Amino acid sequence: LRMAAQAEAGESPETPLATAAELEYFYEHLQRVMEAMDFLDPGNPKHLMRRMRRLFNRARLDQNELNILGGLLAAYDKARAPKQSG
Repeated sequence: LRMAAQAEAGESPETPLATAAELEYFYEHLQRVMEAMDFLDPGNPKHLMRRMRRLFNRARLDQNELNILGGLLAAYDKARAPKQSG
C-alpha cells in the first residue's frame, strides 16, 4: 500500500531500487543455493527460476531488501561450508 501511495504522490522510495545488475547477481546466487539444497534440478532450472524472477521483479526490491536476501543466501553458504580447523 505504501508503494502504491508513493507512486500516486510521485514520491521516490527511501532507498534506491536494486539495479538490473544487482538483481542478476542475486538470481545467480539464488540458483546456486537452491541447487545446493536439492530444491532445484540443475538439469532443468528454467521453469522455477523464471517464476522466482517474476516474483522478485513484482516486489520491486530496493537495495536494502536485496542486501537482506543476499545475506540470507550468504549465511546458507557459510553454514554449509566445511569447517576449517586451525
